[in-house]
Amino acid sequence: MYPGNPAIAQALAQVENRRSGELVSEQIASALEHEAREEWSEALAIYEALLEQDPTLTDARVKLIPARVRADLDARLNRVFDDPLKLSDQSFYRGAQATLADARGIPNPGENLAAQIGRLDVLLKAAVSSVTVEFESDNLTTVTLYRVRELGQFERTSLRLRPGRYIAAGTRKGFRDVRVEFIVTGETQEGPIVVRCVEPI
Repeated sequence: MYPGNPAIAQALAQVENRRSGELVSEQIASALEHEAREEWSEALAIYEALLEQDPTLTDARVKLIPARVRADLDARLNRVFDDPLKLSDQSFYRGAQATLADARGIPNPGENLAAQIGRLDVLLKAAVSSVTVEFESDNLTTVTLYRVRELGQFERTSLRLRPGRYIAAGTRKGFRDVRVEFIVTGETQEGPIVVRCVEPI
């Protein structure tokens, strides 16, 4: 309407800056709400998006690092919770121990993190607590528990095993070999692990 009028251009720029500032404030407020709910990956995504648009945003820069730390910690905790049987692997177990130490080092943890700390502590203790597992065979099949030991021939026997995934193999001359995969969870076993070679070849 007023081409070349510097006053109009300046006024339009001020309006645009004000709108931009309001949008940034709304996004920061949204990120803070996610933080309050301990939704760290969502908060982190907002801060990263804001800084990608404007790397000079002080509020977003200040919040970025702690949000990144908490989002990473949350991801590490969830990796354990997604498959706690992996704790039978010593490397994974040590990593989970380090994660627990990092989580306990967070000042003023929220309700969610406090619950995660308690849950991980229970899982770590259970992972090194062996339980009795019963096995049943026919006294003719030679049974081997992979990565543990040979059980030989028996009708019933038992072992103390830690939670994890196991494979029992059975062999018998003139019969097809068998493999029995089973999981020890730390809970009471429903019945014996049956390993018998019964199919002639």
